[in-house]
Amino acid sequence: MIHRCAVFYIVVLFAIFAIQVLPTFAQVGDRTVFHKRPYIVVDANGLGEIYARTSASGTRIYRVGEDKDELIDRYDWYCGRFPNKLHLISIGWTKGRPNIAVYRPNNQRKAGVDPKKQVEFDLYLNGKPVRQFTTQQLIEFGAALKTSSANEIRAMYPANATYADFTFMGYDGYQAGKRGALGCYSLKMSNGRIVLIDLATGAVIMDPYPNSGNTKRSTP
Repeated sequence: MIHRCAVFYIVVLFAIFAIQVLPTFAQVGDRTVFHKRPYIVVDANGLGEIYARTSASGTRIYRVGEDKDELIDRYDWYCGRFPNKLHLISIGWTKGRPNIAVYRPNNQRKAGVDPKKQVEFDLYLNGKPVRQFTTQQLIEFGAALKTSSANEIRAMYPANATYADFTFMGYDGYQAGKRGALGCYSLKMSNGRIVLIDLATGAVIMDPYPNSGNTKRSTP
């Protein structure tokens, strides 16, 4: 009798798990369906005063207020959470407002897209677009071209979708000490190469540090 009761409770618990948890996993794992679920991202500078809220209606960037948060920038797009979330950082102030840089990764991929026409990420500053980078450009910087496989348990994108293999490293204060300079976003290519992108202009700095060689900027 005790054995039967134990089995019964195990079956009930598994049924609850299957109903409540498994559908969530299925939704997260389905890379062919893009769910515009709202979420927030806090300013990467660590002060916690600036945050972004992205949802199906767009992306809004706010500054925390005493009673009501202040809307600072508004974008008409949504950025998914997988495999990479939206990233933002505020650096100083200009004309009475904080400078807010945004890195928006392309989390929507389709099979068979030409790397020259496929966007890897977009950069924005203070509510305006700065520059867009394609998969082909990242390959030329040193990233390997990869293709998602249907056999990958944790595939980042749908089967046969291509992407540049690189790591977004976040903010780098390179040259931020110069007057008017805000610093850069740092990327690490799969071949180990470090590439910096100026937050304000989108200009590229290849191998920025002495032990890496060339520090010459590309044409913006």
